[in-house]
Amino acid sequence: MHGGSLRAKAIRSVQMKQKKKILWMLLPVLIFVGCGTQDSILKRGQPETGSLEEQQDTETVYNVESETQDEKPEQEEKPLQEWIYVDVCGAVRNPGVYRIEAGSRVFQVLEQAGGCTEKASLETVNQADLLTDGQKIRIYTKEEAGQMEKKLQEEDPLLDDRVDINRAGKEELMTLTGVGETRAQAILAYRETHGSFSSVEELMQVEGIKEKTYEKLKDQIRIN
Repeated sequence: MHGGSLRAKAIRSVQMKQKKKILWMLLPVLIFVGCGTQDSILKRGQPETGSLEEQQDTETVYNVESETQDEKPEQEEKPLQEWIYVDVCGAVRNPGVYRIEAGSRVFQVLEQAGGCTEKASLETVNQADLLTDGQKIRIYTKEEAGQMEKKLQEEDPLLDDRVDINRAGKEELMTLTGVGETRAQAILAYRETHGSFSSVEELMQVEGIKEKTYEKLKDQIRIN
């Protein structure tokens, strides 16, 4: 009996050692499974987040959008007008509407129009004037300019610098083309004899003043 008891103890001792050996072999597996289960539980309790780089990118986009909304849109500057259109008419060779660079002057657009004709009167236009968009440049003929000047003089006698042959004295009459002291005296004598002139053409009735002389001074005289 005593020998059988010892044998049974020896068998149990061997079995215990085998169980311990199996437990040591299974321990790493149990630890791995336990850690995985814990991570799964923790992840379920927390919201999913991206990587650090993704978070930084998101913050950058948000900041850019916020700054864009805060900034007030600036008004765009209007481009400078580079070309203008000018209407040229009257005594020019090629009347019409011309496209010319902004900042140009009257003489430049007249050149584009082929220049002025022989009948043109340039006294009524300032060729150095700056042009503006939509401007109309009219070049008058010498005849038209003369008519305009005459009309202005009739409207305002103070603008008329012609000699009034009904009122002028000898010195003023001598300022006329072709009139010296002798002819000036003849004009005064005619006025004393016949009274005031009724027209400028009547001046040809004065002794010593014929048609040729009259043609030279007719634009310098008037009657009032």
